Amino acid sequence: MASELQWRRNWKPNLASCPWKQLSSYSVKGSAAGDSCLLIKSLFGEESYELLITDLTTFWHETLSVDSLKSRINKLNPHIEAPIGKILNHIKENILHPEKSTQMTLEIKGGEMILEMKSQMAGIPFLYRVEASLANHEMSRDHLTVPLMLMTGELFRQRMELFNLLTAKDKEIADYKSQGVKVSRKYMETLPFDELVFQNNMVTSKGFEDDVVTNGSKSLTSVGQDLYREIITKRTWLLSSPSKEPEHNESLESGPTEPSVESWSNRLPSSMVDNISPIKSNQESPKKVEASPIKDSEQLRREALERKLAQEEAREKEKRKKKKLKF
Repeated sequence: MASELQWRRNWKPNLASCPWKQLSSYSVKGSAAGDSCLLIKSLFGEESYELLITDLTTFWHETLSVDSLKSRINKLNPHIEAPIGKILNHIKENILHPEKSTQMTLEIKGGEMILEMKSQMAGIPFLYRVEASLANHEMSRDHLTVPLMLMTGELFRQRMELFNLLTAKDKEIADYKSQGVKVSRKYMETLPFDELVFQNNMVTSKGFEDDVVTNGSKSLTSVGQDLYREIITKRTWLLSSPSKEPEHNESLESGPTEPSVESWSNRLPSSMVDNISPIKSNQESPKKVEASPIKDSEQLRREALERKLAQEEAREKEKRKKKKLKF
């Protein structure tokens, strides 16, 4: 069976792995749609697309092949001739990142949702309509309910990891203080981390109220979208490998544990990891670290993930080798 690293390199993302985004700058025809917030996720190919739209109550879905797409475009824009790939890119950009001149109108007729887009393509008026029908209940479960539950669980795990790391840092600072070490500036000194006090401060803060009022819109930021994408990718890999069993099954009620500091270094970009090294003796002169070129954040994230997966794969091979030696 292929390793996860090999699988990720060959896997083609589907609509499920595409994160949700908030649909903005649209007007509503009639009162059927109300004033609710619309979320959209999309997967655009070279000659086709797939869309899923929801107002958190109803889900609408449309997938269009190249023939149906060309037919609709020709019907709405008989005088426009352009490569289908260019037209698809124009539709994608104006739906997800509409220009000021773009006008979008939403209308719901029965079980169908029509999203009409009027824009300019190369200075020529361009009209397009998304005609999405009601999605099945499984899509609402697989694309929103389950992913949000997985994201909540993962954020809680990361939260506990940070708490454990803060506790370890407090122990380190206490050790320094016991040896007479003091901070150079008084304002930099911090109190030991208290989980209960922190939780009470969070739920009584203004930020907590703002998150509730905005219905958790921060989950749609780039950070939230990256987490969504990674969780669905991991889940797809696990579902494709039914024989794969988790190595650990830790209870959420277990007490504080030592933070997995090693895993943190594996997630850092290479330019940062290279600067992390054990303390050397005074006889060794420090090596000059060359500045690495600036890379795209998505590329850095992928490189860090690939290094981590490669290390995990190497450890798995070592475990299997040790098992073979036993008799």
